Amino acid sequence: MIYLNILFLLASLFPFFVYPPALRFLSRFFRPLSRPESGEYFPFVSLVIPVRNGENLIVPKLRNALQLHYPPDRLEVIVISDGSTDSTVAQASKISDSRISIHVLSEHKGKNFAINFAVKKAIGDILLFSDVDALLEAKSLENMVPWFRLPEIGGVCGRKRIKTARDSLEQSQVAYNSYEEKQKLYESRIHSTVTNEGKIHAIRKSLFRPLPHRGMDDLLNLLCIVKQGKRFVFEPQAIAFIPSPSRKTREEFIRRKRIVRGSFLAMWHHKSVFNPLQSGMYAPLVWVHKLGRRLASIFLVFTFVSTLLLSSKSLVFKTLLFIQLAGILATTGNKFLRLPAGKKIPKVSGYLNLAYYFILGNIGTLAGIIETLLIGKYTEKWTPLKRDALHDASANNLNEVSRSVNGNA
Repeated sequence: MIYLNILFLLASLFPFFVYPPALRFLSRFFRPLSRPESGEYFPFVSLVIPVRNGENLIVPKLRNALQLHYPPDRLEVIVISDGSTDSTVAQASKISDSRISIHVLSEHKGKNFAINFAVKKAIGDILLFSDVDALLEAKSLENMVPWFRLPEIGGVCGRKRIKTARDSLEQSQVAYNSYEEKQKLYESRIHSTVTNEGKIHAIRKSLFRPLPHRGMDDLLNLLCIVKQGKRFVFEPQAIAFIPSPSRKTREEFIRRKRIVRGSFLAMWHHKSVFNPLQSGMYAPLVWVHKLGRRLASIFLVFTFVSTLLLSSKSLVFKTLLFIQLAGILATTGNKFLRLPAGKKIPKVSGYLNLAYYFILGNIGTLAGIIETLLIGKYTEKWTPLKRDALHDASANNLNEVSRSVNGNA
């Protein structure tokens, strides 16, 4: 039992705390790819925007798309309304530009179906995918496209930036995004990033394969590219500004469950990437970063249970049990502390907030695993919670926000 306890503990902590520094060390032995100069390379780009009930978001999104630094005659914008029941289509129609085409699905078919439909209409050599609630920094596209001058590159993803982080949950989300982005950078040096960014990523149209109706669209695109022997890299200068993904604990819990359900389906659909004979160095990366982190939630439960069982036999395990319980109480208790407006979160409290976010994420992950593998619950037609807080100031203020974010990057 003691050895099992140690094994469970190592298995639960390795993907989060050992993998990142090990990844950084290993990346030093690989020659990093450099983004080529753009020169006169301007392939035709099709920007695909799937939307459902985004009446307050679609106009700022389209204005933002038309302001991207890219030759106007080399860009088209495809809006696909997935059975919207509000005025999304009417609002989109207010933006008159020959580059914009609007397509309507009369029924709610799901995001993956909408994307497949839109891609059939696309004429670009490069497909750029972005959500309706994401405003792109003006130079994002011109920073992504040069990568496709390299024949080994099949896809490129950018990064997301939360405009405002007003409470502990949102600040923890910002910190987690930064943590993930560093790993994307090192993974790209070794082979390809293991996590994609649904808010902003681009792939060669020739490599796109129709998405199954179930599974995360961004992960499906990424794994499909790698499966075809190409690389998928991270471009930190391609930025999507978004509102907070979740502002309440319940929202984050539901979001984590959805992500886990979708990622398991995507991994199963492209399971050959886990075979090192098929994907080479990418296989161990996806084993640890993608699958290992999902299973870590299970190992954390096993660690706690085995520690509880061993606590009656050893003072050491009594101490370990006390530490685990104290840690859980401290992180959850700290979550409900309220500071006066304008006060900064103390450093210790900030660490406890991150610990709370870690616990919450793993609880949501565990629930997602149970729903997917044991109950067989899947998400086919998810209706996202889209907020327009980011767009209140309109897309014209994006450059000001961009300078602020880039200054802190």
